[in-house]
Amino acid sequence: MIHSSKFASSSSTTVTGQKLIRMGQPSVCIGVCAVLATSLLVSPAHAVDVDGVITVDNAYGFAFGDVNGITTTSYYGGLRNTSAGEIANGSPVLFTGPTGPGYTNPGIGPELYDLPSLAPPDYMYLIAWSDDSSYQGAIGSFTIGTTTVGTLPNTGWEVFATGIDLDSTAVSDTLTTDPADVQLINDQIAIANANAGNAGTSIGWVDENGVLPNGSIGLGGLAFSTDDNTGGSGGQLPFGAIQGIPSNARWMWYNEDPVNIANPFEASSGGGTDGHKEFLIFRIQVEDVLQQITGCCCWFDDAGIQVQSQLSQADCAALSGVYAGDGVDCENFNCQQITGACCFLKDFGVMWCHNNYTASDCASLPLSTFYPGQSCSDIPCDMEPTLGACCYEDPDLGWTCVETDEIKCLESFGGTWYVGQACAWIDCPPPPPTGACCYEDPDLGTLTCDDNVEEFKCLQVFGGTWYPGLTCIDIADECMDPRGACCFQNPDDGSYDCIDNITEFDCNLYYNGIWTGGATCADVDCCPKLGACCVRDVCVQTTTDSCEEAGGTWMGLGLPCDQADCPEPCVFDVTGDGVVNFSDLLAIINNWGLVCP
Repeated sequence: MIHSSKFASSSSTTVTGQKLIRMGQPSVCIGVCAVLATSLLVSPAHAVDVDGVITVDNAYGFAFGDVNGITTTSYYGGLRNTSAGEIANGSPVLFTGPTGPGYTNPGIGPELYDLPSLAPPDYMYLIAWSDDSSYQGAIGSFTIGTTTVGTLPNTGWEVFATGIDLDSTAVSDTLTTDPADVQLINDQIAIANANAGNAGTSIGWVDENGVLPNGSIGLGGLAFSTDDNTGGSGGQLPFGAIQGIPSNARWMWYNEDPVNIANPFEASSGGGTDGHKEFLIFRIQVEDVLQQITGCCCWFDDAGIQVQSQLSQADCAALSGVYAGDGVDCENFNCQQITGACCFLKDFGVMWCHNNYTASDCASLPLSTFYPGQSCSDIPCDMEPTLGACCYEDPDLGWTCVETDEIKCLESFGGTWYVGQACAWIDCPPPPPTGACCYEDPDLGTLTCDDNVEEFKCLQVFGGTWYPGLTCIDIADECMDPRGACCFQNPDDGSYDCIDNITEFDCNLYYNGIWTGGATCADVDCCPKLGACCVRDVCVQTTTDSCEEAGGTWMGLGLPCDQADCPEPCVFDVTGDGVVNFSDLLAIINNWGLVCP
């Protein structure tokens, strides 16, 4: 059984109950046999460090190599677990051997490998066989560089059942680093590559569906346990959780007949003396594995909407997203609302930046770009004026388009500006026609005229009458209240004057005058019509209105005072109301004691 997991440091060699082959510093953690996966992503010029944990029921070795096989220096073999305790009990034990041909009983617990720097390999191989008794399986996890992968379905694992019956209880059957053993392994890899296995094998490399690399069907298929490494495997194996291996890892083995064999991890379910056609060679291509390691990625689409997608860490980073971790399923993860820097178009085509904006807030701003988790000091928010197409009417060329900023378009050209667009995308139409708009001013209550008004605005906003192509001067006769002459008295010297071409409203409001509609001052006589007015025993030359206001008696229009016969005053009519009564007596009493001059 192989079990691989990521460990914090390759320099740590005192982990109790672990077996480890030192090959370099710790780096990425990848599942059993997936150690090579991460390596492939690294340039061949750069070595990678590998940590891993493996356990197999019962014997195994693992190696790095290419498509054609392995070498004696890249193979770590000769491990034989002879009891359940050696397979599954305890924490991982650092494995430091074997150093040459021979076999090793690794002791209690899974094996921990700390592998020095390696040139990036193409494949990782796991060679395994059992004692043909009770149960069998392999589980593991590796960290390569910064990537972790384990024995998991749908990650690129394949298996070749060689049909060669090895027994883990037989010392002579142990595949060690002896060149002859390595050659035997490579011979079987060559057969698998050629799909040249006989009926006692799987024919070639088969995946979970029993499909060979060329698309044809082999014999049997790769099998994974139905449960993960959390203390049970759906009853398929008797082991609890294997320490040092991620909880999502699965046991894997070969199933000779997936249709009829329900539990390929149970030895008795196989047919014949070697129903599982052991020994088995598992392989995984490093690059494929790394590409398939995914987690939930929280990122934002072009509309600024937060999206959850199952992506690799690299693909998530390319979207400026937040990666929740390898193996994290979006169905079981909720992305938290993220704030960040928002670069957007402000006034006059100038780009601006605000911190601590949400994606939705940023998306509501014009020409905005959201940078989750970043501040304005971290992003290249171009503060220079944004260019756009500017449509304007050239006096010589007619309608023309230039690409410029908003200020220049509006102030220099008097045009219409289209932010961020090229002239090639814009069909510059003439602006809507304008004209004079005559309407009643609600504040003044008089007719008013505005120039250069569009028809819609004149009719719908002002409720006026629109004159297309005309100015207010052109419609002066139509758009004005009736005019006339206004006769008024100058408040400074009391003289009478007249003003032409004025509305009745203005004549009354500003001059308190007498308005004659449709007339000019030449048509009206502003001099007041005077006559004789007797106020008691005095005659004055005034207007009829003034006479009435003074309580006098109007003697006639145009009558001079020397011709007016004003009645003698009644000395007893003190109040001057023409009647001698109690009011006169009260007036005398009220003024009793006054000394007349």
